[in-house]
Amino acid sequence: MTEVNFNSPQYALMSLFQVGGIFEVVSRGVLRSFTSSVVGGATCMMLMSSVCGPIVPFIGGSVVGFAGGWAYTYYVEYNRARYAVQHYRSLVVHHLRAEWPLFFVHDRPSSWLKNGFPSEMWKVGYLMGTNPSIYRSLEKILTKKEDEIVERIGSITDDDNDGDGDDAEIRARKKKISG
Repeated sequence: MTEVNFNSPQYALMSLFQVGGIFEVVSRGVLRSFTSSVVGGATCMMLMSSVCGPIVPFIGGSVVGFAGGWAYTYYVEYNRARYAVQHYRSLVVHHLRAEWPLFFVHDRPSSWLKNGFPSEMWKVGYLMGTNPSIYRSLEKILTKKEDEIVERIGSITDDDNDGDGDDAEIRARKKKISG
């Protein structure tokens, strides 16, 4: 297996052109804002076309819908990043270093998060751009834990000899797992 040298010029160049999570966040924002601008424009056009014609209400509704779509994207991604920092701080630090290796060569993301969620907008932007990879990893971790729990429960019910699910051994195992 080849060892990666994080200080190599090739790795630094690759990290400059990496799109990853930022691309996902921006594409979600574009999709939301486009959809809400079309819906907002069409709605305003239908409601106000008798007052001032169809074009002006459509343009006004589209502008409001577009801004609303981006505001909602910011709201969602901000809250996802805040939740991740509050509940999965070490996972966030790991993904910040993995997604932005050139930026975090000298700065430690753990120092950002020692007082909780940062208030500086540029730090929040990095956290929001890392959201997709954090939540993909989190989904894998939680799915693995869920599979382990289901496997343990399955092994308990398979040991039931008479099929009533009420054997003392099963109750003892269930108590051991839950407690």
